[in-house]
Amino acid sequence: MDNVNSYAFERLEVFSKSRNLVVSIYKMTGTFPTSEQFGLQSQIRRAAVSIVLNIAEGSSRFSNKEKIRFFEVAYGSAIEVLAAGLLCKDLSYFSEEQELEVRSQVSDITKMLSGLKNRYFDNSNRANDADPPLYIIDS
Repeated sequence: MDNVNSYAFERLEVFSKSRNLVVSIYKMTGTFPTSEQFGLQSQIRRAAVSIVLNIAEGSSRFSNKEKIRFFEVAYGSAIEVLAAGLLCKDLSYFSEEQELEVRSQVSDITKMLSGLKNRYFDNSNRANDADPPLYIIDS
């Protein structure tokens, strides 16, 4: 990325792993029957994309309370991907290996999101607004 601004969220490992999950989900769902185009295929794809977008948007917020809320939404979307992956396996759209791959990726992402969320909480479970925002721009 020469001569292009970079944002702090782009350097988060959870952001990178979430992007990888989106690519995996798109590849795995690319062969779904056309009857699923607006059903499970669309739902699992949108949930995976939601993880990435909520991490990015949450990291731009000044208030730690707001950051935490976006990271919680990303976490919920990750669980939605897992649940949809289980349904895909039940319907024989995913192999057992594919379902386990989704589970593994979601597990890594949710652990990282929990850690990121906890970073913004102090010991009394209140948002700790002393931390700087995550939107640092490199030039």
